[in-house]
Amino acid sequence: MKSVQLKLVVIHIIVVLIVMISSGIFILWKMEIYEYTKVKDDLKDATSGMMTIIQKYNDEDIVQALQNHLQESTKFYKSRDMQVFILDKTGKYLSTQVQTPSIEGRNNSSAVVAAISGEEEFEIYKETGREGTLQEVVAFAKPIKEGKNVEVIIYIRMTTDAVKKALNEERMIIIIAICIALIITSFIGYVFATTVTEPIKALTKRAKQMARGDLHQRIEVKSNDELGQLTKSFNYMAFELNKTLADINSEKNKLESVFAHMKDGLIVFNDTGQIIHANLAAYHILEYNYLGDDFYYLFEKLKIDINFHEIFNIGRNEIKRNEVNINGKYINIIFTNYLNENQKPEGVILILQDITEQKKLDDMRKEFVANVSHELRTPLTTVKSYVETLIDTGFEEKQMVVNFLETINSETDRMTLLVQDLLELSRFDNQQIKFKIEKSNIVEIVKRVTEQYKMHAKNKKQKLTMKEFNKEIILDIDPLRIIQVLNNILSNAIKYSTENDYIYIYIEEDEENVKVVVKDTGMGIPKEDLPRLFERFYRVDKARSRAMGGTGLGLAIAKQIMEYHKGDILIESTYGKGTKVTLNFVKNVNQT
Repeated sequence: MKSVQLKLVVIHIIVVLIVMISSGIFILWKMEIYEYTKVKDDLKDATSGMMTIIQKYNDEDIVQALQNHLQESTKFYKSRDMQVFILDKTGKYLSTQVQTPSIEGRNNSSAVVAAISGEEEFEIYKETGREGTLQEVVAFAKPIKEGKNVEVIIYIRMTTDAVKKALNEERMIIIIAICIALIITSFIGYVFATTVTEPIKALTKRAKQMARGDLHQRIEVKSNDELGQLTKSFNYMAFELNKTLADINSEKNKLESVFAHMKDGLIVFNDTGQIIHANLAAYHILEYNYLGDDFYYLFEKLKIDINFHEIFNIGRNEIKRNEVNINGKYINIIFTNYLNENQKPEGVILILQDITEQKKLDDMRKEFVANVSHELRTPLTTVKSYVETLIDTGFEEKQMVVNFLETINSETDRMTLLVQDLLELSRFDNQQIKFKIEKSNIVEIVKRVTEQYKMHAKNKKQKLTMKEFNKEIILDIDPLRIIQVLNNILSNAIKYSTENDYIYIYIEEDEENVKVVVKDTGMGIPKEDLPRLFERFYRVDKARSRAMGGTGLGLAIAKQIMEYHKGDILIESTYGKGTKVTLNFVKNVNQT
């Protein structure tokens, strides 16, 4: 019986059945006692009537008086199914109203023996009736005394067939009553069980729906009893659970979003070393499509000798680091463990940091410091040596003094220019540069700078030309800074071009951009040097650039200026054939 409703109905029926059967048994028992008592009372009343008759016939013989009475009252006793026997004082049969008396063997019964002794007594026994069936008989023996001596014994008896019949009828009535009560009880029990189990069924159904993830279930509260309170508690639990799961999902989504978009790679292992989580950054950093299943597979692939259990049992808040080079990328690996609610190690966390750019920046910083030191040391050494020579030789040779002073002045100018460029780059880095943005005609600016450099090109027997462009293009720019960029580009084009080379300038325009292109047929730039042209102090030909007076900072400054104007510089070059520099300006841009 799995149904609570069925259990309640069955229990209700069993309880009622037990009560009804117990009550029926008790009633039948009491009825049986009552009926047998009534039979005994009838027998006793009959003997009492006989005693009254005997008293009427005081002068007659007692036996004769009783015989006369029996003959007169035959119908009366027969109607009551009573048999009356008159026995002498020894229990011997004397007379009866029954036509075929059957008293044999009863003159020694317990009741007769008691009557012989002067005591009246009842007895119940069974005998075979006229139809050959066994029947129960209730008998009463009453002695009639003269003084203290027993003269006659009245032995009266009757069968209990009427009693049995009455008891059977009562038993049947009780059985029918029990059956009717069971039917009524079953119906009432079903109705009662339904009122109890329907809310439970509703709770069960909603609980299963909640288990499947539907947390918006609510049950109507129909009463204020214990079931009603349970329903209210269920609804409150569903609300709180829905709220809690929503918070958990929100936090989970936040964490998943953080893990998915974090720059560092993250790999999580369980206590057996199996990978249970890895974000996309981990795959990208390691450049593997498949990280394997466990800790040892991954680190065998990385060729790193490290013990999983050592990391697993690391102290709280402790970490281990390892740096590896994978296909030219520098990866910093951080190892630590994570704990469960009992503060016991549960697994290992791996954080992968791509420090390639940081390494490059460190190398560039070191190179920058070395370059600054070198760029300053070289002119200072020259100045110092010339000054020492002048001190040692005196100022007798005027021409030599003039030459030395001109060299010192030139080196000083070079150092001044270097310091100015360094300060300007520093201001760019610290965002301290102030631009004066105004509406300017970029075409006019390019023409003006081109005219300024035509004489320089002519002196080097180079041909500098600009394609005719008569349309005005007004941009929001700082004209002096753009002139600074053009000066750097044109001076480099002239500087790194030889005799009879061409330098060609033209302007292109579309709906969104304006391009100023400077193209030369000079010596060009090797392909491997192109990515580093905008690095500070980087020179393709260091000795030649320094001899020509360059600091190696011009292009870096030009790039910063163009980026401030939301534009960019693109350099394309083929070594030995020439270089093309494109300044790209975006129209309608508000600089901040």
